[in-house]
Amino acid sequence: MSFPHLKALMVRGYYPPPPPGAFPALTHLHLAGNHSPSGVPTALARACPALTHLRMVGLRRAPAFARELGAVLTAERRDKDAFPARLLSVVLETEPPALQARGGRVAQLRDEEMREELWTLKSWAAEKRDGAPRVEVLDAFEEMDVQKMKMEWLDMVSV
Repeated sequence: MSFPHLKALMVRGYYPPPPPGAFPALTHLHLAGNHSPSGVPTALARACPALTHLRMVGLRRAPAFARELGAVLTAERRDKDAFPARLLSVVLETEPPALQARGGRVAQLRDEEMREELWTLKSWAAEKRDGAPRVEVLDAFEEMDVQKMKMEWLDMVSV
């Protein structure tokens, strides 16, 4: 299914990668609830050529996702798997370290690896400055309720 005129979208819960060209006018995307969204960065680069703001909440134990996001963000802009040059902001919220500890040692290691990849990506964006989106990595994940998402969405579409 294609949504050619949709400009802002918020999804809470599991979300599959969108097909190429599904959201040609989408500028703001907020995804919450898929803890390890491997395949999503590449799909978003192909599905959302007008994307300017991306926010992903609730990431955990996702080093493969972090590496894929880095590859898509650092790819040459002419590459079909690169985010559009107009991408201005990427905000990634992970579970705080206190919550990550509950998953055992293997889970902790995967979280540490993901976090290291994301911080490397943040440093790359800060050093590059021109042409790179602003990348924020936050350990302030809180379960987002529907009312809070609705308020953020209303703020987003009123701009």
